[in-house]
Amino acid sequence: MPDLDDATLAEIEIRQRRKAEALVKELWHFTEYPEVDAVGITRLGFGWPIHEVPVTPAVADVQVAERLSRIQDVLHFRAFEIVGMQPEAEDRLAYLYLVADIIGVETLRDMTELWSYVRAGNWEEVAIELDSLQWEKRIQLTRDNKRKLKRITNRIQHGEPE
Repeated sequence: MPDLDDATLAEIEIRQRRKAEALVKELWHFTEYPEVDAVGITRLGFGWPIHEVPVTPAVADVQVAERLSRIQDVLHFRAFEIVGMQPEAEDRLAYLYLVADIIGVETLRDMTELWSYVRAGNWEEVAIELDSLQWEKRIQLTRDNKRKLKRITNRIQHGEPE
């Protein structure tokens, strides 16, 4: 029997995990949205049983990065408008991306009046437009969340504090 050190075992585990990942992807079809399978298990992605296996912080981080990447793609032209016309407004983009994550990127993209205020640099009106959204239909309005939403609209209106 050959000597098995930690490094060799780690290499074997990595190789076999990659092989297992390919097998999982071969077995399960990819589902973009949760689906209930034939035995009643809700699955997402490549067979992830979402009600049985908890999401780890690492997976949640990847999900956030993926959502924000999609938001950036959809709002690419809007970002070009903002930064191209008002370079000092660059820091407001992150808050607008956050708003898009809450209300839906297409909803934010299609708010033509809001974007006309953005182009004009009228950040007070942008904040008013955002304050007028029906947040309670999109996020649980706890006292803490109300404060966070107000901080978001304040940062959009006034920019980052110096």
